[in-house]
Amino acid sequence: MLKKTATLVLFLVISFGIMLASTRSSTFLARDSLLMGQDPERVWQVLADVERWSQWWPGVEEARLGSSWAVGEPLELVFKGNPTDGPARIECCRVGRELAFSREGVLWSRASTGLRLEPKPGALLVTVESMVRGPQAFLARFTGREAFAAYHQRLLAGLDERARISEFPGAKKESFDGR
Repeated sequence: MLKKTATLVLFLVISFGIMLASTRSSTFLARDSLLMGQDPERVWQVLADVERWSQWWPGVEEARLGSSWAVGEPLELVFKGNPTDGPARIECCRVGRELAFSREGVLWSRASTGLRLEPKPGALLVTVESMVRGPQAFLARFTGREAFAAYHQRLLAGLDERARISEFPGAKKESFDGR
């Protein structure tokens, strides 16, 4: 019985190793949008005020920006029930138009999140994009599409609601175009 158990455990470990090695270049992408009747500058102010993300961004308990919005700068994010080993890093910041960051995911993967603002006649199209690269992406294909879509819709609704608040204390317009 011990030999069978040891053989099974060895088989599972080898299978897991093969799965990790063969899926390290996998990519999973989820993208959702919401058309808002909001002023783009107002929505950008909400996005730029990182310290208040916990008030509208689902799952964020705490968020702090490093010294600036420059590409490569740290973005400390604490998500409920999801401890992280290190900060996210700013990947892109185009004032009033786009914000993106990435951080380490599980199983040696990398997770990226981006928000893009596109003015439309009388409205603003806000798109959120989540991308996972690595073994976690392989797993997300089976279980993640609906979960990401639901999360994105909650995130976009929270951003829309926060931008509607008449007085938004502490909004920061500061940003940096890293390109």
